[in-house]
Formats: sequence, structure tokens, C-alpha cells
Amino acid sequence: MDKEAIRQYKKETYELYKRLHLCTACHQQDAYTLNGRALCFECGEKNNARIKDRYKNNADVRAKEKEYRQQLREKYKENKLCTRCGKPLEFDTTKKSCKRCLAKMRQRASEYRMKKGIMPRVLFDGTERCVICGKQEIVKGYKMCNKHLPIFQKTMLKNRKQINNYFIKANRAFWEAKNATN
Repeated sequence: MDKEAIRQYKKETYELYKRLHLCTACHQQDAYTLNGRALCFECGEKNNARIKDRYKNNADVRAKEKEYRQQLREKYKENKLCTRCGKPLEFDTTKKSCKRCLAKMRQRASEYRMKKGIMPRVLFDGTERCVICGKQEIVKGYKMCNKHLPIFQKTMLKNRKQINNYFIKANRAFWEAKNATN
């Protein structure tokens, strides 16, 4: 048999076992195909361990993966897709990720802060703490500490000069809505 015939045979047997809801590796156990899986639990665990081991112990594989991910991110960015999941972005967004991915990132960051013993930013609002770092030494009349206030002010001065800035758009929309109700 030549390579093409072997490849075709393997593909056909894979599809057959998948249709029969059997594991495509060991051909014995139920493969949870209702969840979209083709491997049984044991074979799936073995496969995951093998992939993790290959990725962890091989710098070449990690470098190729990193390069591939960067190219994919650039491609997504050019096509106005979420750089994490590849779904279409909203039309007027300046973000590079969709709302769902941003929410997941915020959740992970909050969990990481909790794990490290740092109070999550959600709890900073309405307290006498810096909204950036959570320290209690805030400047009177502001919600930031001496370290973050000048950085924020400098950033806002730069952003005021940009017409398409998110803060300018949001502020304009807020005041237009407020004037419309009066």
C-alpha cells in the first residue's frame, strides 16, 4: 500500500469509529461524542499529558507556537476580529478583544489579585483607596494616589487631543444625552 491509501484507510476508520461513538484511539470505550469528543476519557487524558509534555520540554515547539500566535493576532487585527477568539468586533470599538474575552480577562485578573492577597479593583469604588493600586494614601479631591495621579493626568491631556478617543466619545454622548432630557 502506498502512503495515500494508508492515509485514506486511517481517515475512513476514524470516521467509522466516530460515527459509532467509540474512541478513535482504543476503539473500545464510549467516546462522549455527544460533547463533540472523539476520544474516551482515558485516551483524552493521555493525549493531553503527551501534548503538555511536548510543549513544556521543547523550546522549538514553544517558539513556533509563539510565532504562529503572533501572526494569527496580526491577521485578526487587520480583519477587525477579536485577537483572542477570532470573532467579529463591534464597529466603533477601539479595543482589540470582544466584550466576552475582555470580561474573561477581567475575571482572571480579579482572581489572580485575590489569590495574591490584593483587593480586586471592583471593591475600590466608593472607598478611600487609589482606584489603580488600592493604596490608602489618595490625593484629596481625587481617587488616586500621588504615584498614579500625574500619570493619569498626562494620559488624559494626550487623549484630549485625539478626536476618536473613547473617553471623548463617551463624555460627548453623556452630555448630549443629558442636554436632550433637559
